[in-house]
Amino acid sequence: MKKYYLYITAVFFFSTSSVFGENLPSGRVMELHDCELIAGGCIVSSESTLGGRSLLRVWDFADGSHSGQNLTGLKVALLQIARKNLAFPSTLPAGNVIYLPPEASLEQHKALVDWLRTEEPAVSAGIVEEKIVPIEISGSGETISLKIGQNISLQTQSVVPAGPDHCNGMLWYSPRTRLNTFKVLLNRKSTVQEKSLELTWNNHYAKSVFLGSFGKAAVQFAANANNPEM
Repeated sequence: MKKYYLYITAVFFFSTSSVFGENLPSGRVMELHDCELIAGGCIVSSESTLGGRSLLRVWDFADGSHSGQNLTGLKVALLQIARKNLAFPSTLPAGNVIYLPPEASLEQHKALVDWLRTEEPAVSAGIVEEKIVPIEISGSGETISLKIGQNISLQTQSVVPAGPDHCNGMLWYSPRTRLNTFKVLLNRKSTVQEKSLELTWNNHYAKSVFLGSFGKAAVQFAANANNPEM
């Protein structure tokens, strides 16, 4: 009887683990920061206190479900502002706007918001507003075009390695998002306007975008020891 009980328990454990693992959402995510992620020390020092107060993130679900809702093919975006640099993991947002895709159902909207709040509990630290707008991502590799509604756009390209005589800088920050892997892309051009946050944020040719994958083995990367929070 004891052996039979252990067998049933083992089957149940591996079965439920497999189901939970298969349902765990996964995909890619982009983080657009209002500061250089790769730069020389002088630039980082000036921006660490005066910049970085806006952050845009977009999750593109390749697979998975949450709260009984299939999220495959959906996208959700989060725009945040703060009084300090949001590249520091301890900075809490003062305002948040969650952008939800119009093609999703009401139940899927609720699941996306619940998943986002679970993954990013700091959202609850500030005012939160939800908006339903188209979220479009096109391109491949490191050349990506993003458009959210009529007022947010981003175009990226790869960061070209600099020669030995050019100060290309080093990576000073880590992604705010829990990721499997990530790389830094060049923000070739970006425009972010959000009336509810009283935000107008335009930038170009800055090494300010993280591109990574999220999912089963995602972790929170440690911040660079050379850039202590101020």
